[in-house]
Amino acid sequence: MRENHPRDVAPIARELLVKSLEAVAAREREIQVDRDLATPPRWATVTVAGKSCTLNLERVDAPWSLRSRMQEAMRFVDAHLPPPPWGRGVEREMAIEIAATNGMLAALDGHSRLLDADAYAALRARRPKRSGTAAAEPDAPRSESAIDASGPTPTPMRVLPRAAPGSRVAGLRLREFAPGVSAEVERALASLEREPPAGIVIDLRDNKGGVFDEAVKVADAFIKEGILVSTTTKRGRNDRVAHSDGHEPGGAIVVLVNRRTASGAEIVAAALKNLGRGVVLGEPTAGLASIDVVFELPPTRRRPGEPDDESLESLGLLLSLGRALAPGGAEIAGAGVTPDIQLSPVTEALRAENDCLLQFADALINQAPDPRRATLLSTARTLAPPAACKTVTPARP
Repeated sequence: MRENHPRDVAPIARELLVKSLEAVAAREREIQVDRDLATPPRWATVTVAGKSCTLNLERVDAPWSLRSRMQEAMRFVDAHLPPPPWGRGVEREMAIEIAATNGMLAALDGHSRLLDADAYAALRARRPKRSGTAAAEPDAPRSESAIDASGPTPTPMRVLPRAAPGSRVAGLRLREFAPGVSAEVERALASLEREPPAGIVIDLRDNKGGVFDEAVKVADAFIKEGILVSTTTKRGRNDRVAHSDGHEPGGAIVVLVNRRTASGAEIVAAALKNLGRGVVLGEPTAGLASIDVVFELPPTRRRPGEPDDESLESLGLLLSLGRALAPGGAEIAGAGVTPDIQLSPVTEALRAENDCLLQFADALINQAPDPRRATLLSTARTLAPPAACKTVTPARP
């Protein structure tokens, strides 16, 4: 954290320590924490089973002093916490350590977290294999779907049927930015060159992100020039620039998003909107495009009494190292992407026959005199929303 996290820990070291202790207290009802950080002498009192330990926080002003005080508190907790049911001691100890770490990380940036063995194993199963200690590239935005890997993985991309009989509109449904999805998009676009459509609908609803490079390449497939996204870390700023290969589609582009559109999907939506290539319909997005690296921590024994090769499992540290900025420098993390036209469907069902966003996008592309963004916005103001959509916010001039 000291070497890689963009935020200086020193000014907030006391607050991080107290948040860590409070997270432990929330995890174990036998633990209480009282605090006084307002005026010197600053202190925090940890009470376990009626016994108290007062920590002097006056000199907690750096990572090393934060760690020292935290270790002191944990030793006191371990010494006085009533024993758990037989065989659960190591499990509880690990749960307390994870709670303490995540309480601190939540106060640090709200994104970083320590993953337990099960969550980390699920993440590794979803991400491409990499060498070294980092399980993701330094510029890889966080993907919530990679952390919550329960259930089958959906197909990353689906070519949508024409939105209506005789429609001149094609569509791409991108469920996530899994490895190889950008190549699938390029093949789909190549297949449209023989009979170019009037426009393409890119459906990014419920897309929680994925591999950073895949998202950038997908945006690049539609955009001829400009900065697609900028990443900022402690080491500086890096701009990812579009490269034209002469095969970018020339028709109108409409992007569909909702409140669960996140991370790499937000990068694509922001690039198409801010560089003037298309319009965005739907709900404001999640605002989760932080730049994370996953580090594997040394294996730890989780189930005592079992052979070492079966009981040693690794934890993962998901550490937020920076931010992803939309073209023009607008923040994505915490802010999300605001649609040009805000449409909130009554139903969440993504079915072509009753999908109000897809119906609106189809009508917009078919009725717009030309594919320019300004024309699409002007046309959108004249269209009535489908009955299935409950709100419409007209685009500003």
